[in-house]
Amino acid sequence: MKMFWMTEYGLKARIYPAIICAVPFLVFGHFYLDEILPGFTESLMTAKIFGDISIFFVSIFFLSLVGRFFSVEFFENRYFKNGLAMPSTELLLHSNENYSSEFKGKIYEKIRKDFSLDLANARDERDDENGARKKIVEAVGAVRMIVGNGSLVLSRNIEYGFFRNIVGGSVLALPMSVFDVSFFFMDRDRVAFAFSIIAVVFYGIFLLFARNIIEKHGYIYAEALIQEYVSMVKK
Repeated sequence: MKMFWMTEYGLKARIYPAIICAVPFLVFGHFYLDEILPGFTESLMTAKIFGDISIFFVSIFFLSLVGRFFSVEFFENRYFKNGLAMPSTELLLHSNENYSSEFKGKIYEKIRKDFSLDLANARDERDDENGARKKIVEAVGAVRMIVGNGSLVLSRNIEYGFFRNIVGGSVLALPMSVFDVSFFFMDRDRVAFAFSIIAVVFYGIFLLFARNIIEKHGYIYAEALIQEYVSMVKK
Protein backbone atom coordinates (compact mmCIF):
# COMPACT_ATOMS: atom_id res chain seq x y z
CA MET A 1 0.00 0.00 0.00
CA LYS A 2 1.43 3.34 -1.07
CA MET A 3 1.72 6.16 1.46
CA PHE A 4 0.15 9.40 0.27
CA TRP A 5 3.46 11.09 -0.57
CA MET A 6 4.27 8.28 -2.99
CA THR A 7 1.30 9.10 -5.24
CA GLU A 8 1.15 11.89 -7.80
CA TYR A 9 -1.65 13.57 -5.87
CA GLY A 10 0.13 13.25 -2.53
CA LEU A 11 3.37 14.66 -3.88
CA LYS A 12 1.93 17.56 -5.88
CA ALA A 13 -1.13 18.46 -3.81
CA ARG A 14 0.20 17.89 -0.30
CA ILE A 15 4.01 17.75 -0.17
CA TYR A 16 4.65 20.65 -2.59
CA PRO A 17 2.31 23.02 -0.70
CA ALA A 18 3.99 21.99 2.56
CA ILE A 19 7.42 22.88 1.13
CA ILE A 20 6.10 26.24 -0.08
CA CYS A 21 4.65 26.95 3.36
CA ALA A 22 7.91 25.93 5.05
CA VAL A 23 9.80 28.84 3.46
CA PRO A 24 9.50 31.31 6.39
CA PHE A 25 10.79 28.65 8.77
CA LEU A 26 13.67 27.90 6.41
CA VAL A 27 14.45 31.61 6.07
CA PHE A 28 14.75 31.94 9.83
CA GLY A 29 16.92 28.84 9.99
CA HIS A 30 19.18 29.89 7.14
CA PHE A 31 19.68 33.56 7.97
CA TYR A 32 19.76 33.38 11.76
CA LEU A 33 20.22 29.90 13.19
CA ASP A 34 23.01 29.18 10.70
CA GLU A 35 24.90 32.16 12.14
CA ILE A 36 24.70 31.09 15.76
CA LEU A 37 24.83 27.37 14.97
CA PRO A 38 27.07 26.98 11.90
CA GLY A 39 25.87 24.20 9.64
CA PHE A 40 22.37 24.18 11.14
CA THR A 41 20.58 24.03 7.77
CA GLU A 42 22.84 21.27 6.48
CA SER A 43 22.38 19.32 9.71
CA LEU A 44 18.60 19.68 9.45
CA MET A 45 18.64 18.26 5.93
CA THR A 46 20.91 15.32 6.74
CA ALA A 47 20.12 14.45 10.37
CA LYS A 48 18.44 11.07 10.44
CA ILE A 49 15.43 9.94 12.41
CA PHE A 50 13.69 6.58 12.11
CA GLY A 51 16.46 5.10 9.99
CA ASP A 52 16.95 6.79 6.64
CA ILE A 53 14.24 9.47 7.03
CA SER A 54 15.65 12.95 7.64
CA ILE A 55 14.29 15.40 10.19
CA PHE A 56 13.61 17.80 7.33
CA PHE A 57 11.36 15.30 5.56
CA VAL A 58 9.52 14.49 8.81
CA SER A 59 8.97 18.23 9.31
CA ILE A 60 7.55 18.61 5.80
CA PHE A 61 5.36 15.57 6.35
CA PHE A 62 4.06 17.07 9.60
CA LEU A 63 3.44 20.45 7.96
CA SER A 64 1.52 18.74 5.14
CA LEU A 65 -0.77 17.08 7.68
CA VAL A 66 -1.33 20.26 9.65
CA GLY A 67 -1.87 22.31 6.49
CA ARG A 68 -4.43 19.85 5.20
CA PHE A 69 -6.20 19.82 8.56
CA PHE A 70 -6.56 23.60 8.54
CA SER A 71 -7.56 23.71 4.88
CA VAL A 72 -10.31 21.11 5.35
CA GLU A 73 -11.60 21.91 8.83
CA PHE A 74 -11.39 25.71 8.82
CA PHE A 75 -11.90 26.55 5.16
CA GLU A 76 -13.40 23.79 2.99
CA ASN A 77 -15.96 22.58 5.54
CA ARG A 78 -16.98 26.14 6.37
CA TYR A 79 -17.32 27.29 2.78
CA PHE A 80 -19.03 24.10 1.60
CA LYS A 81 -21.13 23.45 4.73
CA ASN A 82 -19.47 20.17 5.67
CA GLY A 83 -19.94 18.73 2.19
CA LEU A 84 -23.57 19.65 1.58
CA ALA A 85 -22.60 22.66 -0.52
CA MET A 86 -19.65 21.17 -2.40
CA PRO A 87 -19.42 22.44 -6.00
CA SER A 88 -20.34 19.01 -7.36
CA THR A 89 -23.52 19.13 -5.26
CA GLU A 90 -24.37 22.69 -6.24
CA LEU A 91 -23.97 21.97 -9.95
CA LEU A 92 -26.40 19.05 -9.83
CA LEU A 93 -29.20 20.85 -7.98
CA HIS A 94 -32.28 21.60 -10.09
CA SER A 95 -32.15 25.19 -8.84
CA ASN A 96 -28.62 25.66 -10.20
CA GLU A 97 -28.62 27.07 -13.72
CA ASN A 98 -25.06 26.22 -14.73
CA TYR A 99 -26.28 23.14 -16.64
CA SER A 100 -29.49 22.76 -18.62
CA SER A 101 -32.40 20.74 -17.24
CA GLU A 102 -31.97 18.24 -20.08
CA PHE A 103 -28.30 17.71 -19.26
CA LYS A 104 -28.98 17.19 -15.57
CA GLY A 105 -31.85 14.88 -16.46
CA LYS A 106 -29.42 12.63 -18.33
CA ILE A 107 -27.01 12.64 -15.40
CA TYR A 108 -29.81 11.80 -12.95
CA GLU A 109 -30.92 8.93 -15.16
CA LYS A 110 -27.37 7.63 -15.53
CA ILE A 111 -26.91 7.76 -11.76
CA ARG A 112 -30.17 5.86 -11.28
CA LYS A 113 -29.06 3.13 -13.69
CA ASP A 114 -25.46 2.92 -12.45
CA PHE A 115 -26.05 3.03 -8.70
CA SER A 116 -29.80 2.49 -8.18
CA LEU A 117 -29.98 5.92 -6.57
CA ASP A 118 -33.03 8.07 -7.20
CA LEU A 119 -32.18 11.75 -6.81
CA ALA A 120 -34.87 14.22 -5.86
CA ASN A 121 -36.94 15.82 -8.59
CA ALA A 122 -37.36 19.60 -8.73
CA ARG A 123 -40.49 19.59 -6.60
CA ASP A 124 -39.03 17.33 -3.90
CA GLU A 125 -35.88 19.46 -3.91
CA ARG A 126 -37.93 22.58 -3.17
CA ASP A 127 -39.75 20.79 -0.36
CA ASP A 128 -36.63 19.27 1.20
CA GLU A 129 -33.47 20.81 -0.19
CA ASN A 130 -31.27 19.42 2.59
CA GLY A 131 -32.44 15.89 1.83
CA ALA A 132 -31.88 16.44 -1.90
CA ARG A 133 -28.34 17.63 -1.21
CA LYS A 134 -27.58 14.53 0.88
CA LYS A 135 -28.69 12.27 -1.95
CA ILE A 136 -26.46 14.12 -4.43
CA VAL A 137 -23.50 13.85 -2.04
CA GLU A 138 -24.03 10.07 -1.90
CA ALA A 139 -24.28 9.87 -5.69
CA VAL A 140 -21.17 11.99 -6.27
CA GLY A 141 -19.22 9.71 -3.94
CA ALA A 142 -20.20 6.76 -6.12
CA VAL A 143 -19.36 8.71 -9.28
CA ARG A 144 -15.86 9.42 -7.96
CA MET A 145 -15.32 5.74 -7.37
CA ILE A 146 -16.03 4.72 -10.99
CA VAL A 147 -14.41 7.77 -12.63
CA GLY A 148 -11.26 7.21 -10.56
CA ASN A 149 -8.14 9.06 -11.64
CA GLY A 150 -9.16 10.01 -15.14
CA SER A 151 -6.45 12.20 -16.66
CA LEU A 152 -8.46 15.43 -16.55
CA VAL A 153 -10.10 14.70 -13.20
CA LEU A 154 -6.77 13.86 -11.54
CA SER A 155 -5.07 17.01 -12.80
CA ARG A 156 -7.99 19.19 -11.66
CA ASN A 157 -8.09 17.43 -8.30
CA ILE A 158 -4.36 18.02 -7.86
CA GLU A 159 -4.83 21.72 -8.68
CA TYR A 160 -7.65 21.99 -6.16
CA GLY A 161 -5.72 20.17 -3.45
CA PHE A 162 -2.56 22.18 -4.16
CA PHE A 163 -4.20 25.58 -3.76
CA ARG A 164 -6.46 24.51 -0.89
CA ASN A 165 -3.51 23.13 1.07
CA ILE A 166 -1.43 26.27 0.51
CA VAL A 167 -4.33 28.19 2.03
CA GLY A 168 -4.28 25.83 5.01
CA GLY A 169 -0.50 25.97 5.35
CA SER A 170 -0.60 29.76 5.23
CA VAL A 171 -2.31 29.70 8.63
CA LEU A 172 1.10 28.73 10.02
CA ALA A 173 3.33 30.36 7.42
CA LEU A 174 1.90 33.89 7.69
CA PRO A 175 2.48 34.33 11.45
CA MET A 176 6.00 32.95 11.03
CA SER A 177 6.60 35.37 8.17
CA VAL A 178 5.39 38.28 10.31
CA PHE A 179 7.77 37.14 13.04
CA ASP A 180 10.60 36.99 10.50
CA VAL A 181 9.84 40.55 9.34
CA SER A 182 10.03 41.98 12.85
CA PHE A 183 13.03 39.85 13.80
CA PHE A 184 15.15 40.63 10.76
CA PHE A 185 14.17 44.30 10.88
CA MET A 186 15.68 44.45 14.35
CA ASP A 187 18.58 42.26 13.23
CA ARG A 188 19.20 44.59 10.25
CA ASP A 189 19.49 41.73 7.78
CA ARG A 190 18.14 43.33 4.62
CA VAL A 191 18.09 40.19 2.49
CA ALA A 192 16.20 38.14 5.07
CA PHE A 193 13.91 41.10 5.74
CA ALA A 194 13.09 41.39 2.03
CA PHE A 195 12.39 37.66 1.76
CA SER A 196 10.12 37.92 4.78
CA ILE A 197 8.17 40.88 3.38
CA ILE A 198 7.54 38.95 0.15
CA ALA A 199 6.43 35.94 2.20
CA VAL A 200 3.96 38.05 4.23
CA VAL A 201 2.42 39.39 1.02
CA PHE A 202 2.31 35.93 -0.57
CA TYR A 203 0.66 34.08 2.32
CA GLY A 204 -1.49 37.09 3.14
CA ILE A 205 -2.96 37.02 -0.37
CA PHE A 206 -3.79 33.33 -0.05
CA LEU A 207 -5.61 33.89 3.24
CA LEU A 208 -7.30 37.10 2.09
CA PHE A 209 -8.68 35.42 -1.01
CA ALA A 210 -9.03 31.95 0.52
CA ARG A 211 -12.73 31.61 -0.31
CA ASN A 212 -12.27 32.72 -3.93
CA ILE A 213 -9.31 30.39 -4.43
CA ILE A 214 -10.95 27.32 -2.90
CA GLU A 215 -14.34 27.85 -4.53
CA LYS A 216 -12.89 28.60 -7.98
CA HIS A 217 -10.71 25.50 -8.09
CA GLY A 218 -13.41 23.44 -6.43
CA TYR A 219 -15.83 24.24 -9.23
CA ILE A 220 -13.20 23.55 -11.88
CA TYR A 221 -12.63 20.10 -10.37
CA ALA A 222 -16.37 19.42 -10.02
CA GLU A 223 -17.02 20.32 -13.65
CA ALA A 224 -14.21 18.02 -14.78
CA LEU A 225 -15.63 15.18 -12.68
CA ILE A 226 -19.12 15.64 -14.11
CA GLN A 227 -17.90 15.95 -17.69
CA GLU A 228 -15.75 12.84 -17.41
CA TYR A 229 -18.65 10.91 -15.89
CA VAL A 230 -20.94 12.04 -18.71
CA SER A 231 -18.36 10.97 -21.29
CA MET A 232 -18.47 7.48 -19.83
CA VAL A 233 -22.11 7.28 -20.90
CA LYS A 234 -21.05 7.40 -24.52
CA LYS A 235 -18.60 4.49 -24.27
